Amino acid sequence: MSEPIIQMKNVIKEFKVGGGFAKEETFRALQGVSFDLYAGKTLALVGESGCGKSTCARLITKVYPASDGEILFNGKNINDITARGEIQDYRSKVQMVFQDPFGSLNPTHTIRHHLTRPLKIHKQVKSDKEIPAKLLELLDLVELPEETLNKFPHELSGGQRQRVNLARALAVGSQLILADEPTSMLDVSIRLGVLNLMQRMKQELGIGFLYITHDLATAHYIAEETAVMYKGQIVEWGDTQAILKNPQHPYTKLLISAVPDPDLPLATL
Repeated sequence: MSEPIIQMKNVIKEFKVGGGFAKEETFRALQGVSFDLYAGKTLALVGESGCGKSTCARLITKVYPASDGEILFNGKNINDITARGEIQDYRSKVQMVFQDPFGSLNPTHTIRHHLTRPLKIHKQVKSDKEIPAKLLELLDLVELPEETLNKFPHELSGGQRQRVNLARALAVGSQLILADEPTSMLDVSIRLGVLNLMQRMKQELGIGFLYITHDLATAHYIAEETAVMYKGQIVEWGDTQAILKNPQHPYTKLLISAVPDPDLPLATL
């Protein structure tokens, strides 16, 4: 089997809390977290709010450093990525897609601007002459019409905005997309379209997805593997279908019981 695109090995993250007139204490947000994710696959990181899912994403994107353990990207420890150029290159390959499609796009700029800027910053085109064709290619990949380029974010639906966010990630040559609850703020009727687009991106482009969610129904639909997080720890990790059919940890059983019908992959959509 090929090397994982991202590996977390016994990762610990601690934060200092308190201070000032209060006693400073240490809060351990992650406690020995380990998982692997391969190119062209989706790993669902499932758990309740505050369990550490988003902290994992922030460590992978180098927003925070890990307190202990290793995070490897294509076999290289990301702690060794320190030069400005290396960090920029890394962040072009590892992109975030956030929960809020309404707040993640600047309302004063057109979609053309939102997609052109990363192409230039990350030098994905050799000259400005290549930009129009590249923009059309990106729109085609995320199934948006050409007229989208001249629109402002407020003129698009939530699903269309999330497709623009995915196009921005593609614009910089992403190999790994960290999708933090990407469909939870979308209308029920358009969630499936965004999930299907993500499926196509991983199958056709080989992109790996870390799909962060509290919803086992969407994890069931999109993820080959699922890691269940509880209080900063991975309590269960393996094949998604196997976990749903035969959960081992009490917390996993509790999550499954919250799905109206776990036999229906999109029961909660």
